[in-house]
Amino acid sequence: MLASCNYCHQGVLLPSLDMSSLYYQGKILFIHNVPYGHCTHCRNREYNSLQESKKVAQQAYEQYGITSIDFIQSAQTK
Repeated sequence: MLASCNYCHQGVLLPSLDMSSLYYQGKILFIHNVPYGHCTHCRNREYNSLQESKKVAQQAYEQYGITSIDFIQSAQTK
């Protein structure tokens, strides 16, 4: 079942994948395949776990110097 939009309350959220990035310690870290819901009415995007994926990206950079991660692979290794 599709969730309803928390912003406009008129559309439904279609599941999609996106790339996100963040600026951390002078580097741009890329996070691929971040899941989000895309509203059919207002086109708003709702990310459920973007903050968690940003933490994983920061840890990967600190430990291994990695600047690009795949959200789905990092979620499966937890």
